[in-house]
Amino acid sequence: MNPLLKTKIIAMMLVTAGILTACGKSDTPETVTPSNVSSALEADAAPMLKQVLPIPFRIHMEPMDRLLLVNFEEDPDSLYKGFEPQVFDDTVNGRGQLVIGWRVDGRVDVFHDPVLSPDPSGYDIAGKGLANMVERDLSGSGFIVDEFGVQANYRFEDIHGRLIEFSVNERSTRERRPFGLLAPMGDAVENPPSLPLILLHEFYFVRRKNSDIMIRIGGREHATDMLPIPIDRSRMTFIRYCTDPLIAMLNPEMDGTMKVLEVDGKGTHKLDPENEYYIFSSGDTEYLLRFNDGVAVLGGLQRRSDNHLLKLAFEPPFPNLAHLADDALIEGNFRIAGDPSTGIIEGEYIVSSSDGVATITMVPSGGWSPDPDRLSLRFLYRVAEMFRTWPESYRWTAVITREIPAQDARAAQDYKTARDYQTAKDDQTVRDRKTAQGDDAALEEQTDKRPLMNQSIHTERWHMRSHWERTHR
Repeated sequence: MNPLLKTKIIAMMLVTAGILTACGKSDTPETVTPSNVSSALEADAAPMLKQVLPIPFRIHMEPMDRLLLVNFEEDPDSLYKGFEPQVFDDTVNGRGQLVIGWRVDGRVDVFHDPVLSPDPSGYDIAGKGLANMVERDLSGSGFIVDEFGVQANYRFEDIHGRLIEFSVNERSTRERRPFGLLAPMGDAVENPPSLPLILLHEFYFVRRKNSDIMIRIGGREHATDMLPIPIDRSRMTFIRYCTDPLIAMLNPEMDGTMKVLEVDGKGTHKLDPENEYYIFSSGDTEYLLRFNDGVAVLGGLQRRSDNHLLKLAFEPPFPNLAHLADDALIEGNFRIAGDPSTGIIEGEYIVSSSDGVATITMVPSGGWSPDPDRLSLRFLYRVAEMFRTWPESYRWTAVITREIPAQDARAAQDYKTARDYQTAKDDQTVRDRKTAQGDDAALEEQTDKRPLMNQSIHTERWHMRSHWERTHR
């Protein structure tokens, strides 16, 4: 096979045996109040004393300790063409591991330790989705990465009772130079439930020299795939691994109540010194806010893993939907960035409104811009364009409506009627006193003692129905 043609196929191989985790869980939308207040700072413009800021964006993260990908697509089994062990050691998943079996029909089988309970819906991001999920005792299997490279050994039965065995033993003394990238697994998804952001730090390939590799299924051995170009002046296999993955999903699809920030303009909040945004923290997410003519707008949001920060930023800031004029049309840009080694994703957003309904679209039209630190990686990304272009085919659409419960609407109307009556009564009293005193003393003494609207009455909710789609492939 022509080496350049084979290099172009690399990206597709990364997809068909790509990086996957059970990220089906989504953040629960709720009304929240800012916390982690630190210092008194002056806003861009005098903010309203209290206001709401609907938040249509979410970043969901799933912890993972490390992963390994073993490909044999050029010498496939009748059922499988790759295996992907994943190791967990965290408070969310517990301590254990699973192995994804990448099938030749585009679906996946998941074999997991009994101590793990992976969410089947999380595997919608794997090509044609989940075929089988079964428990297997993997206590005698596992892999580590030491100073020589990968040391792995796995042994279990597949869904048909066949014995699956594979092992990797690297003994190279040459220095490893891991790098970062955005895994292109999103290119294989037919019906995406989110935008998969699989950011791989400390990513590298298993070297051919001084490496023993074995793949055996049902007694038949299979040859692993090879990387057709050298990396760091070494010939590589296509077996690859990552010891510091960040698994995130942007805007998981939903049909429910949005998160709403209650912004107290009188409060004091932490300032982001880099871009002068105020940081409001809620749960695991930080929201970057500015005040335009007193109205809170969203400059971005960010979440932190144990080792890294992932940020979604808007320019100009995303508007406050509670103050969006009817028939409005607002356009802007967004950027998704984590560690510099994993590059950035850029795109455009559009917000429109009509008859009280807001519609948002986001398209990562700028694709992925890597930051390669060596010639071999620049060549790889240039030849295998899919690394950079796959996000461009994604489009997110959200339709948002404001809902006020019937009882709250009645209460609000009753309150308005009562307040209008009290206002007229107070004004008449002032006029009577002014007439009696013959001067403005009554007006000077008069203070508006009418209570502010009870916040419990103002319980409107924001409903969002959103989805992702592939516009082209």
